[in-house]
Amino acid sequence: MVNLKGRDIDFRKVLRNYLKITLPYKKYFFAAIITILIISLMELVEKYIFKELIDQGTNFYNGALSTNAFTEILIWLAIIFTVSWIIRTISGWFRFHFINTLDAKLIFDLKKWFFTHIIGLSH
Repeated sequence: MVNLKGRDIDFRKVLRNYLKITLPYKKYFFAAIITILIISLMELVEKYIFKELIDQGTNFYNGALSTNAFTEILIWLAIIFTVSWIIRTISGWFRFHFINTLDAKLIFDLKKWFFTHIIGLSH
């Protein structure tokens, strides 16, 4: 890719500089990745709960499941759904916290780096 001045952009150098800036904040990056994975896992759990609800409801409708067994299954599915919703909500808050903290620290470091670079230039 060519920039406005007609010179090629060295993407490796740009990425290397960006990784140099992000290296001190790798714990925030990995924490954000872990919370995103937890949220994705909770979405899968909710879809599985819905699948089980449909399957067990069909079994109950066909007479293969008693009323007591179906009620117990519904209670367990409701408990699992509530726990997964709580975990998903808490993980969502942590995800925003980690991403916002990482973003703020990276922007601060970039501004500091550019400012010191500009100050260091000769008049």
